[in-house]
Amino acid sequence: MIACEDELDVKILWALQGVGMSTTELAKELDIDRWTALRRIQRMNKRFHHELNRPIAEKRGYNWVLTGSIRRIWGTTAEEIETEEEEF
Repeated sequence: MIACEDELDVKILWALQGVGMSTTELAKELDIDRWTALRRIQRMNKRFHHELNRPIAEKRGYNWVLTGSIRRIWGTTAEEIETEEEEF
């Protein structure tokens, strides 16, 4: 995935794929500091926004969830994403 730097980023995205989590819950599940979880989400958002002009996760209340566009393209290839963007 474009936005992921390492395995921890991938684990964060898998954790957010369901109903979402607060950074505290995410930190407990992945055994990391909650500030690390927050920085990782923000960094992935910045990278993904730079690549595709949309965020990867958004905050809803206290929880972070994957955006609808990310849920839609989860598991697709970069070529398929580019094709989708050209159609719009």
